[in-house]
Amino acid sequence: MDGHTRAPAKSREWYEYWDEEERRCLNGYSVAGTSITGLHYYYLNYWQITGLSSEQVEAKGFGKGPAILKTAKGLIRPRFTDFDHEFFWQLERCFEEGKDGLWLKRRQVGMTMKTSCVNGYSYTFVPGSDNIIVAGQQKYAKHNFDTTYSGLLGLARTPFYRNRLVDDKSVILSGWRERVDGAEVERGYHSRVEMMIGNDPQSLVGRTPRLVLFEEVGKFPGFLDVKAYIDPGMISEGVKTGFNLLFGTGGEDDNDSISEVEEAFYKPDQYNLYSVDNIWDPREEVMDDAPDLESRTKCCFFIPGQKFLFMDKDGNSDEERGLKWIDEEREKKKGGRNYLQQVTQFPKCPSEALLIPEGGVFNIVRLRAQRASILRDPKLRDIVVRGELKWIWNGGSIAGVEWEDDANGRFRRIEEPFKDKVGKIPEGLYVAGTDSYDIDQTVSSNGSLGSCHMFKTFHSASTTANMFVCSVTERPATAAEFWDDTIKLCLYYGGAKNLVEYSNKLIGEHYVKKGFAYLLKDRPEIAYAMQKTVGPQNRWGVDPATKPFWIRKLADYVEEYAHLIYDARSVDKLIRYRNKLPNGKPYNCDDTIAMALAVTHAQDVVALVSEESDERPFGGLSYVVRGGRIHRSGW
Repeated sequence: MDGHTRAPAKSREWYEYWDEEERRCLNGYSVAGTSITGLHYYYLNYWQITGLSSEQVEAKGFGKGPAILKTAKGLIRPRFTDFDHEFFWQLERCFEEGKDGLWLKRRQVGMTMKTSCVNGYSYTFVPGSDNIIVAGQQKYAKHNFDTTYSGLLGLARTPFYRNRLVDDKSVILSGWRERVDGAEVERGYHSRVEMMIGNDPQSLVGRTPRLVLFEEVGKFPGFLDVKAYIDPGMISEGVKTGFNLLFGTGGEDDNDSISEVEEAFYKPDQYNLYSVDNIWDPREEVMDDAPDLESRTKCCFFIPGQKFLFMDKDGNSDEERGLKWIDEEREKKKGGRNYLQQVTQFPKCPSEALLIPEGGVFNIVRLRAQRASILRDPKLRDIVVRGELKWIWNGGSIAGVEWEDDANGRFRRIEEPFKDKVGKIPEGLYVAGTDSYDIDQTVSSNGSLGSCHMFKTFHSASTTANMFVCSVTERPATAAEFWDDTIKLCLYYGGAKNLVEYSNKLIGEHYVKKGFAYLLKDRPEIAYAMQKTVGPQNRWGVDPATKPFWIRKLADYVEEYAHLIYDARSVDKLIRYRNKLPNGKPYNCDDTIAMALAVTHAQDVVALVSEESDERPFGGLSYVVRGGRIHRSGW
């Protein structure tokens, strides 16, 4: 019987054998000083997976048949591996300590086989258990459900097989019917495995599951909301009676979902997830005290790319060989379009797994290096000062603004305004870009934020140039509050002009109404030079149709000046920016758009400089002198 006892069915030896097997499946097994959990024992002895046989692994093929069959996967019993041993003990710790679990992994580690076994185990041994497979897309939930279904069929010739009251394409319910005193009654465990799609955050409300397996959370927007709604159904009289197990793969291309995965992965305690020491991320990216960034000393479970990549005959990962292979493959693809895919598919650390490989616009390698530099250097790590800008009133008129430090302030300042020898901020030294909106928060459901970034150009007496110096990104109750904040930011930096999208007309009207029309940047001709068709011929602002131009200019800036972006939050936003979402819809990042507008604004000032002006080099670029100020003449 599939390698089990040959004792006659229902004999004493048969019962003794299966009683012992059930004990091992429930309590675990130890041999030669090594212990495995009951679930792991069940997996090794009763679960079928697709894979290469031990003969294939040793011989790199087998038999004398056609080559196409030599390395074809088939149904096998799992090997004992260090990876599986570690994984099932991680599960055991979650169950013992009443914690949910999140695993961030590379592809092709057989996690579907293992998680389907977890479902099958609960279905087999826990009477009345409700076991749910949930995903953001049907194909991911169905794949796990089908694997669970197949695995349970493999128990057919053992006492662990459960008859089924319901058996369809999305639900399995154990039990049977029999007639008692002329009436049909249902018997059995009544345990269930069900597949669901989590399109609605409340899709699992009302259930009291034993297990919920979240498949491919990197492609499951809103999975944290689904988890939050189901958590109460897993508590009874203060005891945790059910568990959420979440699994994500490195290199997914859903920006919003990856942000959720990162949020949960680095803040396990906040989401009742089992936490471990972060031994994978480079030390410069792991922080003990980070007011504006995640403290990454703790995280969830991570399966690095080198784990389970190459195995010896005893099932131990050859991580040294794995790392060597990963480095060689990265070197081959370095500078190519598939480099990031290679990094994310075989990540050495969590921060690599959480990158978005497809559709990246900016130089990810340079940005990641800058982010590491910021986190490594205490001075750079603390360079962002939070604060508020307050109106200065003269009677009933606005006379200016003043800065007030506030640890929770909305404004993020890198550098105070530069002032010349007479205490004035040079005209034109600072330029702003704003991604605005016209609808108040109370009537909007799109969640879009407003963002304004201030950029510093160049002045001969200043020690810094070519950098973003301050920003505000928010969505207060009314749009007018945000518009006021952009005015404050422009006034704080010497009356800097602000470039906005003309399609958001109300911000311009607000500036005019409050007497600050002079702060609006005129139409930037540089953005229209290569544009075949444009929108409204407005005097100020920029047509959103020229957006590809702004993004390209920001990409050029990042290519050369990533080392001058000091706000790690902005760096993170640039890393995650893409032109389009996987569904083809435009992707909008308020911070990045505002930065792109600011850079476009700065270059437009350069383009308007007279060709007869004197030129001089600075930092690899040419600058021209006009009216006592120096402007860039090329990017």
